[in-house]
Amino acid sequence: WPKSERSRVAMHVDARQKMLRMVSLLPILSGLCLLLASGATGAEPCGAQAHLDEPAAAEGRRHGTLQCPGYAEERSCCNDYPVQKVQANLQAILNHEREHIALFGPALQQVEATALGAAGSAEHCGSIYESMLQPRLSMVRELSGAALAAMESVEHLVVSGLCAYCLPEEEEASFRISQEDGPAVRRLSSFYLTVQDAQQAIWDADVEHLALKGGEGCVPAYLEELASGAPLSGSGARAAEGKGAEGADADADAGRRLAFVGGVEALSRLRQWPLARRGLSTAFRAEAADHFDEDFVEAMQRMAASVVGPIARLVHQAMMLALAFAGKLERVSSKAAPDAGEASIPELEPTSSLSALAAHAAEDASDASGASHRFGMIVLISNQTSSEDIQGLLERLRGPRTLFFEDVCGDALEALGYGCHNGGEQQRRCLAPGHAALIDGSAAVAEAPAAARPLVAWRRHASTRSVVHSAWSIASSYWGEDSAVWLADLRPEGACPGVPLLADVVSTGVPGAKIELVRRPAEMLGLPRRAQAPRRPDDDGEGAAQDRADLAQGTPFDRPLAARLAEYADFHRRGLAALAKDPEADVPVLIWSCQPYQQCGGHGDRFNGIVTAFLLAVLTRRVFLLDSESPLPLQMFLAPRLIDWRVRGGLPAMALLRHHTYHDKRRQFEADLGRLAEYPERILVLNLNYRMLRILFEAPALRPEAVSLGLLTRAPPFLAAEVFDMLFTPARALRREVGLFRQALGGLPDGRFIAIHFRTGDISWDPARHSTSDFSVFLRCAQKAETELGLPPETPWLLATDSASVVEASAALPEVQSGKLRVPGNTGRIHIDRSGMNEVLDGAMANYAEWLLFGRAAAVVLSRSFFGETAAEVGRVRFAYFAPGGGCVRTDLSSS
Repeated sequence: WPKSERSRVAMHVDARQKMLRMVSLLPILSGLCLLLASGATGAEPCGAQAHLDEPAAAEGRRHGTLQCPGYAEERSCCNDYPVQKVQANLQAILNHEREHIALFGPALQQVEATALGAAGSAEHCGSIYESMLQPRLSMVRELSGAALAAMESVEHLVVSGLCAYCLPEEEEASFRISQEDGPAVRRLSSFYLTVQDAQQAIWDADVEHLALKGGEGCVPAYLEELASGAPLSGSGARAAEGKGAEGADADADAGRRLAFVGGVEALSRLRQWPLARRGLSTAFRAEAADHFDEDFVEAMQRMAASVVGPIARLVHQAMMLALAFAGKLERVSSKAAPDAGEASIPELEPTSSLSALAAHAAEDASDASGASHRFGMIVLISNQTSSEDIQGLLERLRGPRTLFFEDVCGDALEALGYGCHNGGEQQRRCLAPGHAALIDGSAAVAEAPAAARPLVAWRRHASTRSVVHSAWSIASSYWGEDSAVWLADLRPEGACPGVPLLADVVSTGVPGAKIELVRRPAEMLGLPRRAQAPRRPDDDGEGAAQDRADLAQGTPFDRPLAARLAEYADFHRRGLAALAKDPEADVPVLIWSCQPYQQCGGHGDRFNGIVTAFLLAVLTRRVFLLDSESPLPLQMFLAPRLIDWRVRGGLPAMALLRHHTYHDKRRQFEADLGRLAEYPERILVLNLNYRMLRILFEAPALRPEAVSLGLLTRAPPFLAAEVFDMLFTPARALRREVGLFRQALGGLPDGRFIAIHFRTGDISWDPARHSTSDFSVFLRCAQKAETELGLPPETPWLLATDSASVVEASAALPEVQSGKLRVPGNTGRIHIDRSGMNEVLDGAMANYAEWLLFGRAAAVVLSRSFFGETAAEVGRVRFAYFAPGGGCVRTDLSSS
């Protein structure tokens, strides 16, 4: 590993003093740079003019209570409403964070009361308990006041930025509000260094506790997990080995100064990035006049979270330690004594072992169809196909030898959809097939005899593999692996940008498939010309050339992801070794973070964000790490497998200044991707909750590496499961929980049951998904899946639901009375991001067990939720059915 600038300072004694003298000036120079950037040297127009073609300038306009010394407040470039929203949001956020800090006191009192009771019942551990808790309690009390003061600097930076953006400078002004930006940023940077020093002192003490002999039984598994993983430091402070105290102190001082300056730069980046996005993205530029308030809110939320977050995390850790001392975390502890009968619980096999069961189920399904001649026609439609064209196809094509296969078309963001939980037309395109459900649920199909009913299926994701691979995966499960298939592409012309030419895909070959392309399908069927397939000439531009280059890339389709990333895994191991020797080593890292009191989403959201962040780390050559402590350290549920992603102790405070949050911000992530790919610092922290692989793979800076790894059309099936298998294996406590879960439900052997996910949203302010009256549709869909797979009538069904009312209403159903429909207890009926802390701690392990077990079914019935979908992907379930919308649509999950 190349030595960093700080390492070279430590090595060269003669250069050290010169460097110290130079570094001592950097905070001053940084402040001057900030002043220059804000236009302190002369009158300048408003910042909005950089993002607006026609600024909304208006003589005489004043923005309410906005005070901007040094700026011409009567000549605004901004509309009133977004300015007012910035001011209102600023006060709301500041009040919220101040209230948050005020609640730390009562929380600490509760912690002390809980810990006191635990110490009284275990006297030999009392002193150890106190030595673990007291540093955290003391630091929270000391730092809370400093955090309140730091919030004043955040407020100044937001107001100053708003003034500079919306107002031109006054001529010959002797003072401008922006001249205080440098001091405000320096005060914040000093605060972060103080917090980081406190964190380091606590982590050092934790290591000492773990090393104590004779006290092993007193140290909870929670603290052991926190202390495992790669050490990180957000500052340059470290003492060189073999140096005297004076030399070590000098190096530490240099490191702190460099970290201080780095904090100034990182804070400036947090404030500037959202607004700079207006200049990078045409879509954001078009919204600049009326939506720039969202950028200021984003910046203030990030800065406020970086102030309160580290202290809130110390409070959370103190709460968890007190509960652990009181024996309240035994269920999630790897130290827990075996339960009665645990020895009879089989080990949980790797998810990849289910592929053989899936193949067996596919053989059963094709045999159940009674096919004597293996052939059929796949008709490709899309979510953007007109209803008139669909009706025309239904009039012309019928019977089980026809498979209507709906593709997900549009650019990367269109395919993801917007407003997925708000109802209306947009929701029809989100997490759901646009036409396939209507076809399957139509009267023409439902009332037709079985011999006249066509098959219907949907492609859930379109980031990896081609639509031909997805369609073949479904078709072969119905007609057999040796069937002959004709492929008629009837998607609207130009509706699917970025999808490789079908002729190239077919000619390149789909392993094991016998596919012929129908050359003029619309003409053959007598359809209007608008339904013809997209056509691009051989010289139709860079996009098609890239598609063909990807298809021609030689990576075998069935090559596992772990084999493709063997070199990255070695790179990762060397990076961890370097960090173990020196937390300040020049190792580029990317950390997906989910901290206490931060919004992260449920199981599906988290897994989708982790998959995106991991592949971004691979494509940008960064060591991938996970810092997830909400509600508990992730490694208490899922242990590392091939990649050790743990972070020792959590993120240092200075690292939070490199924390870019994209929770529910897909457009912002796409606009920022180029800057993220070239991020200038060694630590990059992300929080995101969507799977945005196509955006990654199509980014100009990342596509060459994605193609070289065969991650597009040549990706292995179920790429998301391949990522899971590289990163995770169920921890001992979770394996035990899955076994007990099975026992309580009467067995449920892998690949021999059907899982139904019915999510209503009737829990902890979760967005509404489905009503109780829809439940019968899901049961009918499970029956269809059982019939199509040829499973015996006694096949059990597992119900995973978030609704107690659904469980209560289902109790009288014959499927429940007979024992066919198995319903778990209510312990795991939680939302890990939204339910109350007591419910989460009690039910998190059962909730994880339900998620894992769901993906080990022979077939799954999905709702409008990533919980069931990601579980089925991780389990590589080939027979997935989507029930919402009144239909029961086969869904291909092999494309990620």
